[in-house]
Amino acid sequence: MLPDLVPVYEEREASRFSGYTPTAWRDLPHEERAMCVAHYRVHKMVEMHKELAVINEMKRRSKS
Repeated sequence: MLPDLVPVYEEREASRFSGYTPTAWRDLPHEERAMCVAHYRVHKMVEMHKELAVINEMKRRSKS
């Protein structure tokens, strides 16, 4: 990836999420790695929103 745009940890997590070994990840074209990182980021964001919805629903129910 491009230095300073994607943290190393996030890139490693994106490669694991996408099912690539470190060697296979390094061999991917830049565009493919970027798409995998984007997919990983969107997945994480959706998961965070789902967790927040559950928390908000629990709060709403506890007030009733």
